[in-house]
Amino acid sequence: MDIVETFSSPTLRTLVDRVDEMLKAGGSTYATWPDAVGTVGALERLTPVDFEAFESALADSGLRILSNRDGSPAQIGRSI
Repeated sequence: MDIVETFSSPTLRTLVDRVDEMLKAGGSTYATWPDAVGTVGALERLTPVDFEAFESALADSGLRILSNRDGSPAQIGRSI
């Protein structure tokens, strides 16, 4: 049996806060997904279930992910 580690709500909240801090520090309303992963490396390790919870936590903070046509993340930033 494989053990799958998932992110807890406080950990997801920390990721959202780190994304928010990254955007504020850069003085921008958005960042490319590769830039966000470069700054907040844990984003790369989100499982599909964690990713859905992360998107929900982002929305609660007025942030969202824009996707490429293939469904992969393209940008992360503030909702307008």
